[in-house]
Amino acid sequence: MSTLQWPRTETGFAKWEPEVELHLPHAPTRHGAIGRPYTRHEPKLGPRGPYPHPQTKLGMKAWREAWFFAGSPRVASPIVMEVYVRCLRPESHLLKHDGGVSAQGKKQPWPSGFDCSNVVKLVEDALKGYAFGDDAEIIAVHASKRWVRKAEDAGTFVSIRTAAIPTDH
Repeated sequence: MSTLQWPRTETGFAKWEPEVELHLPHAPTRHGAIGRPYTRHEPKLGPRGPYPHPQTKLGMKAWREAWFFAGSPRVASPIVMEVYVRCLRPESHLLKHDGGVSAQGKKQPWPSGFDCSNVVKLVEDALKGYAFGDDAEIIAVHASKRWVRKAEDAGTFVSIRTAAIPTDH
């Protein structure tokens, strides 16, 4: 498990202890820098029909490995899932003299180039049949993305737990 601080103050869902906590660093670039999060990509179309995009397969493998190394926990349905994407702010977004946000950084107040929903779909598909039976068992999802300034804070954090269902319905 990661030694990172779990981002518990962002939603009303964060008042419970998750049954599964996973952290996955973002895919490295060719030059070894911290890249973007793993996301689901549209399937490719081949002569025999559609097949999974190679980047989707790579992301699913990474999430399954993270789940395995977390002890392979299972979560009973109904399920609540939270996905927090934390991207390292580029140095070009920061002022050199005091570390404040530059004009370029102010033009981009949150990370772009990927959809939170595609990160969520990838996690759901990767953990289906592993951490839970089917992604149809997920009744609530919260996802967010934001910048962080330290490389060790970057990555995607996933929290999964059994939802508390009122008994008076």
